[in-house]
Amino acid sequence: MRNLILGYKRGWNKWECLSRALKSIGQEVDVVIKDFDKIEGPYDRIFTVAESLLPIQAKLEKKWGLNNLSERAAEVLSDKKKMDDFCSVIGLQDLIPYSII
Repeated sequence: MRNLILGYKRGWNKWECLSRALKSIGQEVDVVIKDFDKIEGPYDRIFTVAESLLPIQAKLEKKWGLNNLSERAAEVLSDKKKMDDFCSVIGLQDLIPYSII
């Protein structure tokens, strides 16, 4: 199974541990930390270790016929204001932290 991990250089500890774990069970893994628009696939699974990369994951999944993350979900999960608004709409406003800013 081909796995793609999306991350940033600063998140090395997250994607390196995930990569080692997948490799230890015989999985093929590619890690991309830059040039996200140059990714060539397809991959069987995509892991993202930074919320801001979720929209890229959603686009790639759509392109390769994977169905784990919708573009709408990626948009909401990667934007705090949209996530707070979504929680309010579905009755989970108690989960929204109070901001002092």
